[in-house]
Amino acid sequence: MYIEHLGVTTNFLFGAYDYHTNFGFMIGETPVTIGFAWLLVIGCSHEMARGMTKGMKGITKWVSFIAAGSLVTVTMDLILDPVSYIIKHYWEWENEGVYYGIPLSNFIGWFLLASLFHTTGSLLLSKHACNSSWERRMGLTFGLINGMFILIAITGELFWAAILTAGLSVMWYFIYHWRVKKYA
Repeated sequence: MYIEHLGVTTNFLFGAYDYHTNFGFMIGETPVTIGFAWLLVIGCSHEMARGMTKGMKGITKWVSFIAAGSLVTVTMDLILDPVSYIIKHYWEWENEGVYYGIPLSNFIGWFLLASLFHTTGSLLLSKHACNSSWERRMGLTFGLINGMFILIAITGELFWAAILTAGLSVMWYFIYHWRVKKYA
């Protein structure tokens, strides 16, 4: 949540934006729910990256894990941001970009921050055994979250965001399930 607050107050990472008060309880200028949303997004993308890099070794696995986790995170943002900005009006961008008015700096910021979170997570959690039912749930949650936002996008006529996110999500799921099954 601190990084999000830093982003709102200094335009660091994501670009210039302000949250509307209809986003719920806020600490300073940042909704508390944003911190929980980041935990959910990173948890889901972390599991997707773990499965997508199963069977890899050494530096190749580590670099692939960070890249996959960050790309999956940005995939989620490709649907979260248009829905939250255009349909729900949770925030306002000061400088509009080409993707539904969202600046490119936002997606670059998401990628960089996700890379930091996935790097930290991989270093802290690399020695811990995972519970396979928990892993499956996080993988499923990725699809359910994207599915919910895709449906909202369709009802709000954000068809390109829905198609792009659905296509990328299917691709990530295919890679995830193929590698998990292959290296089970």
